[in-house]
Amino acid sequence: VEQFTRRFERSEQSRRTDLTRRARALAKAHDLPVPSDIRWVSNQAYRWGSCTPSDGTVRISDRLAPFPTWVIDHVIV
Repeated sequence: VEQFTRRFERSEQSRRTDLTRRARALAKAHDLPVPSDIRWVSNQAYRWGSCTPSDGTVRISDRLAPFPTWVIDHVIV
């Protein structure tokens, strides 16, 4: 029950941040490629984020959801 509660709370917090919008703005500001897909994931136990360069997919751990936006931005970049 505790694990489910933590995952549910992270899911609710992650909905407050539009990753696609943030990634596009950061890509423009830092002259970076725009990810083809960026999304929250709950299966990353040891990483804050990951990407697949071959298809441009970025995955951000939902454990970051309660952190300040500048931390999330840092991981996206």
